[in-house]
Amino acid sequence: MAVQTVQFAGSIAQGATTTVGVVVPPTTALDGEFSDLDISFDGAMSVTNLAIRADLIVTTVTTAGTPGGAVTINPYRPGGVASAASATGAYTAEPSLTVLRSWYVNPSSGLLVVQFPLGRGPKLIAAASPANKTGIRLVTPATMTTVNYRVDLAWEE
Repeated sequence: MAVQTVQFAGSIAQGATTTVGVVVPPTTALDGEFSDLDISFDGAMSVTNLAIRADLIVTTVTTAGTPGGAVTINPYRPGGVASAASATGAYTAEPSLTVLRSWYVNPSSGLLVVQFPLGRGPKLIAAASPANKTGIRLVTPATMTTVNYRVDLAWEE
């Protein structure tokens, strides 16, 4: 199995709920599993910078959300096999979704690293439309300053 990675990066303002990225399985020939995710922020220390909620989500995206565009998926090893999946990021309208897990992360240089136990990570399975797409949504409090984020997802396929 080949390991693939994708990184979503940008900034998020106060009081925002934003799906920052989604991995989209192909319609055929894929049976994969997410192995880990990393989320980090670069906000300044401040009494107004409260924790940001990071949601691991699943969406069919048939009940619209508007992705900002395609994102490059990279093989974990240079020269590795190209991914059969695709990714979209920077949603400007939220898709209908289901939250699988949530974490609170400090925006002042906060870091979240999750390694899923073998066989227990979210699945990335090919399916006819609408396929389940897995992604990350960030929810910020109304009292914080704008911060930059980086979200990395890795999976085997």
